[in-house]
Parts: sequence; C-alpha cells; structure tokens
Amino acid sequence: SALRNTFWAVVAKNANLFYISRGLRLALCVPDSCHKQEIQTLLASLFRATLGLHFSIGHDCQTRDSRTPLTSAQIASIVVLSVVAVVVFVATFADVVFHSAHTLITCFSVRQNARKLFLSSTTTSRLSAIHGLRVLSIAWILVG
Repeated sequence: SALRNTFWAVVAKNANLFYISRGLRLALCVPDSCHKQEIQTLLASLFRATLGLHFSIGHDCQTRDSRTPLTSAQIASIVVLSVVAVVVFVATFADVVFHSAHTLITCFSVRQNARKLFLSSTTTSRLSAIHGLRVLSIAWILVG
C-alpha cells in the first residue's frame, strides 16, 4: 500500500531490466527442406556435447517475403547514423593522411579524440575531479 509507489518498489518491480545479459539469441538460415528436429540434433551434437551450452529452437520462421518493413523513425536513425559515420571516417582519413590542423576536421577525428580521451599526463592547472568524471564516463560507455 504505502510501499507500492516508493522508489525501491519500482526498482524491485523492474529489476529484470538491470541484468546485463538475458540470454543470447542467434538466427540461422537454412533451406526449406531442413526440419526443426534435424537442426536441433545437429546443434546439440555441436554445442551441447562440446561446450555444454543449452539452447532451444523457436517456432518462428521468417522468410524473405514476411519481413516487417522499416518504420520512418528507423530509416531516419539509419540515415543519421550513416551520415555521422561517414563524417567520422572522412575526418579521421584527412587527419591521418593529410595531418590536417583544421579544427573542424580534427573535432570528428577518431585519432585525435582517442588521443585526448586517453591522455594520462596532467598539469596543475586542471581540476583533478574532471579526470574522475572522465574515468566514470568511459566506464559507463563501455559497460553499456
């Protein structure tokens, strides 16, 4: 009643969202002539006996004709991420090949940003707390 709407009650209710791994899901493309039991036998002999992995084969089969079309938001995300990737690639290429000192180019260069991000030398004019925030933010990105 009173505990139902507390912060910890919401965290406990959604605790499954905090797990890092909820299992691994893989897909396998096989010809139509293959049956589910044949694939299960093959995978069991390969993975269960050698690696001790347990798995289950779902009932959903997707063909080329039954694919769900992309939504407008998905297409927009793909376009934006592709443009960012191209800009980063071009900036890194220009930085490596031409050693460009232009600020607009080097601000998107992976080489320059990695160098600045992993810089370990410090001066007394910098705040040491900033380095702690850098470590925490890198850890946050890497852990996901």
